[in-house]
Amino acid sequence: MKKDLSGKSFENLTSIVFENLTISQENIKIEKNVLLNGQDGKRQIDILMTAENGPLKTKTIIECRDYGKNLDVTHIDGLHSKMQDVAVHQAVLVTRKGYSEKARKKAKRLGMLLFTLDEAKENDWDFIRNVPVFIKELFASSFNPIFKMKLDKETTFTIGWNYIVNDINLPQLFQNLLLQNKLNLESEKALEWDVKEIKAPYFVRDSNGAKIIIDNLKVNYEIKENLYFGYLPDFPDNLSFKDVLESNNRLFIKAEALADYRQFLNKYTMESDFPSEPIVTLISVVCPDFHLALTEETIENTETGGILHYTTSPGSTSPEV
Repeated sequence: MKKDLSGKSFENLTSIVFENLTISQENIKIEKNVLLNGQDGKRQIDILMTAENGPLKTKTIIECRDYGKNLDVTHIDGLHSKMQDVAVHQAVLVTRKGYSEKARKKAKRLGMLLFTLDEAKENDWDFIRNVPVFIKELFASSFNPIFKMKLDKETTFTIGWNYIVNDINLPQLFQNLLLQNKLNLESEKALEWDVKEIKAPYFVRDSNGAKIIIDNLKVNYEIKENLYFGYLPDFPDNLSFKDVLESNNRLFIKAEALADYRQFLNKYTMESDFPSEPIVTLISVVCPDFHLALTEETIENTETGGILHYTTSPGSTSPEV
């Protein structure tokens, strides 16, 4: 699929690349479409990168040129003039195709940085073509809230009632804790969540919205895993970001492609079946998709000691002894 790298889209893409390159540096600020004071008025800057180190502040202007041909030396002259006019410390030029030999020589002499940014080509992968990638996918295969409650035969519930405790959606809370790595993720064993994130006393609501107190709340769940293996070039629509003067190349895998790894990597049953030893290893925690199907719930009646069976279905549900 051909990507729109023209105009503002190319500037936005360049900004994202620099944001990712500096993501661990809290002292760096990146702004788009900035106006700086020049000697004869305001000058528009595609991207401004500001780094603060104590009392010192360093400014870099980044200009984007989405041209389908090599940039000549006039672009170097123009950017250098703008750099001097707005009195910044560094100037960077980013284009899609490349630069003429004369442009490269002059940029190097003036201390400017030149980059190209485009979809990765076949030869961009040569230096990491055989880098194997292993993704271990962890997901909740079961999710069962368990508690005790006192009620009478006339009590009715709507479908999914036992997933809402203290008006908090248990599956959503569970998903958030999974993403924050705050739950036990051991696979292939029965696990228990104590739901301490919700303060007691606990309650659910019947079909009329009335509170019903519950006790001994916990959630039993099980984590299973899937194994996926492949190579970095298996992911499509990657970006190549080249430092033209230093001959360095960074490859960016788009988040959309990485999130869809099942489509591009092969699934395996055991790690011993992998054709080679992984170099890149990632853990994917998949949030469960809870569907409220037609199921039967069994609840202990703490008042009589009997067992009440609830068949959940669209609409309301009522107990049967």
